Amino acid sequence: MSDGYQDAVGEALEPFQARQLDSLYLSPGFGVWLWSHEGNVVIEWNNRGRLLDGQPAWTASGGKRELDRDEFIEELQSFDRRLMSAMSDRIRAINDNWHRGDIQLDVPQIRADHAERATWLANALDRPTPSSDWEAVAREFTGESGDSA
Repeated sequence: MSDGYQDAVGEALEPFQARQLDSLYLSPGFGVWLWSHEGNVVIEWNNRGRLLDGQPAWTASGGKRELDRDEFIEELQSFDRRLMSAMSDRIRAINDNWHRGDIQLDVPQIRADHAERATWLANALDRPTPSSDWEAVAREFTGESGDSA
């Protein structure tokens, strides 16, 4: 295989990998991918073959859903607000009601970590969308040079 071919494959896979949700902290992880297309967000999942003790680890074995991008972002922001609020409530409850002397908590650090996490969605929405030169990738796969001369 030529270096150009390997570069093209790497470039083709990069957007796919950039749109996969990280589940490395779970065992077994899940397969969920998101991308946008013509004003819509596509969510696709495939968890077939992801087993735990020989049984399917996830009830959602596979599927695909497409929805309006603005609607998706509004729901994502609403979920984020609800989650961050619930986490703030839990931190307050721990601060006010923690009575286990055998486990020391650094509540100011927990608050600081939570405050930083609360910025993640807005920061993610501000990042540019990854893209690829799909015509260059296709030329590499087909062996065309792209030169018109």
